[in-house]
Amino acid sequence: MRENASRVLASKDFPFGFLSSQTNKKKMFPGMFMRKPDKAAALKQLRTHVAMFGAWVAVIRVTPYLLHYLSAEKEELKLEF
Repeated sequence: MRENASRVLASKDFPFGFLSSQTNKKKMFPGMFMRKPDKAAALKQLRTHVAMFGAWVAVIRVTPYLLHYLSAEKEELKLEF
């Protein structure tokens, strides 16, 4: 009985093909079920994204100091007695 129910759920006539094989899913929704990338490619992409994030953080942190250094306004404390 249980095997028969799973055959019915996996059949093409049943809406959305519940419990269907991976090949049926690929036919129904081609862009939805992507293969997982291998770990080497994922780590390479992670390193690239972390490097870009670090570069942006460095640019944002350095910009105020650079603008202050390049500004024409010199702040000097002069004490007159």
